[in-house]
Amino acid sequence: MADNIARLGSSQVKMTAVVKTYIEKCAGDTEVVIGGLKSAAKFGNVKMLKEMIHLYPPTSSIGTLDTILKEAIESDSPATCEAVLELYRLHHWDNDSGTSNTVTVSQELVRLALQRGNQKIRKLLDPEYNEQAEMEKRQKEKLNLKRKIINKKAHILDLVPKSEEWAYNNNMDRIKHLLNKISPDCVLPYESMKTLHMAKVHFRKKEEDECLKDCQQQPECKRIRETVELVKLIVKEMKKIEIFKCLDVKVVGSIREQTRAFFVDEVDLHLSLFRDPEKYLMFDPLNQAIKFRVNMDPRKCTEPYRKANNEFDSRKLVIDFISAVYQIVSELKLPDHFTMDPVGTPYPPCLKCMDTEWGDLQARRCRHASNCALHNDTCGCREYTRPSLTHTKIGVVLHLVWTGPDGEKHYLDVDINCPTLSTSTDYDGDILA
Repeated sequence: MADNIARLGSSQVKMTAVVKTYIEKCAGDTEVVIGGLKSAAKFGNVKMLKEMIHLYPPTSSIGTLDTILKEAIESDSPATCEAVLELYRLHHWDNDSGTSNTVTVSQELVRLALQRGNQKIRKLLDPEYNEQAEMEKRQKEKLNLKRKIINKKAHILDLVPKSEEWAYNNNMDRIKHLLNKISPDCVLPYESMKTLHMAKVHFRKKEEDECLKDCQQQPECKRIRETVELVKLIVKEMKKIEIFKCLDVKVVGSIREQTRAFFVDEVDLHLSLFRDPEKYLMFDPLNQAIKFRVNMDPRKCTEPYRKANNEFDSRKLVIDFISAVYQIVSELKLPDHFTMDPVGTPYPPCLKCMDTEWGDLQARRCRHASNCALHNDTCGCREYTRPSLTHTKIGVVLHLVWTGPDGEKHYLDVDINCPTLSTSTDYDGDILA
């Protein structure tokens, strides 16, 4: 039973009547209950923690609770920590305060919370946390970061803000239109559903003549072809940098597969560092790291990415990639035949969007005007391309716009990955391989 309860803790199984009854069966078995609580805390299973609180053995030591709270802190989930703190309130509250609502945890756990950096968890556990002082300190840090960004002295991951995604078009409008075609027996004809599927996108240069003949979405196709050409211009400049000299680019995703639905307002492009697998590199599945093989000569351009432990420095590659794209886009002059609006990297950093749940601030993409007082979904701000470049967890996004003769704007997001690197390891995703 111990293994089953632990597995329940590591899952997010719905707390049905059957599951709750099964959990109740472990009442009185200290080892099983504590094991289940530890597992639930580790994996942030708040619902199971709440179900098991009343089963906690009252004779267990404070050290046992500290172990459970340690798991909760390392889950980085404030809600999980709050659920575990309820156990402290029920069984090991601060007697000196005369109330069971005040919880004092060990300094070791407070230090762990500080190290993890989650501000909400720190607020829960740190008795010295002063919210007003923290807010004032935070505001000064924001203003300092804003100055650095404007003066181009900030870290590259702030000069290129973190991306936020917004819907440029309303998919529901097209879905609502189909509702009128539903038959009395609530069946929507397949032919009606097919109207949501976009026609073939002629994204290749060689398809331009075909597009001009009989394509019903010529403006969309032209924007995609222009976008691909733009990315190829950026790649051409990147190839002047040693590590990126063999860079290869291709269109992937729904545009290439011709499976795009609703609107043509996004395109994915894939970059690869080298065309073929690199024999001098291997993938370590246990440590999830690329490593240089011993006694094999690597490409000269990869040597600066060799760490002391012989791992390939993937983070350095990401930073170098984003830095290179930033520099190129900052100086890029669009060809005369381009119809898209100019691209650029300057942007007014938004102080309201810098907050994160962690200790460090993070500049983020913001669609609101600098003088926007509401700063919510009702204000109508559409500053989508300031800047034209943001970063994601896998690379960068170009935010492009075309302004028509009538002033109507057409927006397009271009997702570009940090170049992939093939190794000689035949890997299927198993960490035990």
